[in-house]
Amino acid sequence: MSAPANPRHPPLGPGAAYALLAFCLPVWGVNWPVLKIALGSIPPVWLSCVRMGSTALCLFAALAVLGRLRLPGRHDMPAVVSIGVLMMGIYPAMTVMGLEFAEAGRASLLSFITPLWVTPAAILLFGERLTRLKAAGLALGLGGLGVMFNPIGFDWSDGDVVYGNLLLVASSVVWAIPILHMRRHVWRLSPFQLAPWQLLAAALVAAPLALVVEAGETVRWSETLFWLLLYSGPLATALTILGAVAIARSLPAITASLLFLATPVAGMLGGAAILGEALTVTNLAGLALIVAGLAAVALGDAR
Repeated sequence: MSAPANPRHPPLGPGAAYALLAFCLPVWGVNWPVLKIALGSIPPVWLSCVRMGSTALCLFAALAVLGRLRLPGRHDMPAVVSIGVLMMGIYPAMTVMGLEFAEAGRASLLSFITPLWVTPAAILLFGERLTRLKAAGLALGLGGLGVMFNPIGFDWSDGDVVYGNLLLVASSVVWAIPILHMRRHVWRLSPFQLAPWQLLAAALVAAPLALVVEAGETVRWSETLFWLLLYSGPLATALTILGAVAIARSLPAITASLLFLATPVAGMLGGAAILGEALTVTNLAGLALIVAGLAAVALGDAR
């Protein structure tokens, strides 16, 4: 069942959506270790607030210069709430809070198990078909995640580690809701025009949460933190939001959620390259399974 579309803001074609994903992946992958480093100087919820707020200001300025700044109407308000509050506000705050107690690679892994929730919902709500190749891709991808998670080697006795990992799993549920919603939303304004309003909503959600949860904690400002925030905010966050929205509204919900499994691969490689996190045999085996699953999904779409 195809999604309704506004002819003024049509979704991308499948080829363009895949090309956009390939362009975004390196930026997303590097962003996980960047956030991990930034957490040494700024509390997690404040980090999310600063990321969203700074990116919103940049996009407001860009739209004003281009003469395309518009106030969202009531038809687009559900997208502002769904993407702004859930995808940009609650999801990043939960992932960064979980990142405090998990390696960058593991955090990117657990926060993207969305196919577990999107697949049954898309079948039941949208009538999407799970073809044999997509089913094989789902099995391979989730199998790869399971291998990389390695529950046998997980320290279940450490309460902080368990708490952090549970937060990351819960964040994947939060991420699944906007993926499903974006597939069905009829866009009056373009995703680019809505993005700063969504980011503003996210910052307004994160700021009071930070005041309550992180009261008394301080930010250790430095030139290094400035560059980390510049990368993770206006660059990576803007590209994450605009890229993810464009991909999710251009492809079936099941396909999009499975393709986003490529993000943990990029995150794992980024954590290894920048933070020196170990690429163990189980990690490499899991990566191989995920890549095979993504190939099966891509082949299924091509057919």
